[in-house]
Amino acid sequence: MRHFTRFAIALCVGISVVANSQPANLPAYFESQVDVPVSDVKGNVAPAYPTELKARQVTGTVFIQFVVDTLGRPEMGTFKVVRSPEPLFTESSRAAIQRMHFVAAQKNGKKVRQVVQQRYSFSPPS
Repeated sequence: MRHFTRFAIALCVGISVVANSQPANLPAYFESQVDVPVSDVKGNVAPAYPTELKARQVTGTVFIQFVVDTLGRPEMGTFKVVRSPEPLFTESSRAAIQRMHFVAAQKNGKKVRQVVQQRYSFSPPS
């Protein structure tokens, strides 16, 4: 399994909690604060390149952030776009994250919520 890579960017994080999620009193840790970071589950599919952009051959990288709960689910109420050159790349990233499952982070032998900072690079299919 691959671990998510961190990207260097200073962030002030305000994490909200949505229905059917972890209780609000559970902290969300950054990757550097956990013993075992969130990892991808086999079968997750990366965001698709938007077909609407193929004719223009648009490329770009999206930086997103979200929390993975103790059950390995993304908390979509915490989804934030740090940087995106194209709204269609943002929407593709959001749609992909909603369908993904993860192995939850661990700290001191217990599953914990983790803030995940992820980047996706988009280039037109050949």
